[in-house]
Amino acid sequence: MDSDRFLLEVEGALYHPVKPNEGESLKVGLDLGTASIVLVVLGEANRPLIVVREFAQVVKDGLVVDFNQARLIAASLKKQAEEILGWN
Repeated sequence: MDSDRFLLEVEGALYHPVKPNEGESLKVGLDLGTASIVLVVLGEANRPLIVVREFAQVVKDGLVVDFNQARLIAASLKKQAEEILGWN
């Protein structure tokens, strides 16, 4: 899959999350950016399933400057993803 198509699928998962197939292996990634924290869940063949994000200013010049806030946001995003997956 080319990168443009992959990015479109990731964006689609932000607005229209998809539940994984029964028994499907999942990968989870967390990005702490300068403007937001993003959690992405990929299914098999790197199929974007879920993207949740929250505004955050916890990183400055590539360094985490507010670890506690980053931890709280990451926990909140994890909870949101679990709710979408029906794991709550």
